Amino acid sequence: MGLDIILSIKNSPGIKVPNIFELLIHKYENLNLDKIRYSLKTELSPFVELRGSKKTGGYYLKED
Repeated sequence: MGLDIILSIKNSPGIKVPNIFELLIHKYENLNLDKIRYSLKTELSPFVELRGSKKTGGYYLKED
């Protein structure tokens, strides 16, 4: 699932969690918003960053 999240962010920089959910719900039947948020905070944090506020910000790939 992590790779699919990274690809979603790469294809749509600034994407929000609900939009990632809409893209991936067809591939993963047990997916929910909390699972995406957890993945972004734990396993994907070296690669992905939130820019902007929690409410209006979006996710981008880190440039390192």
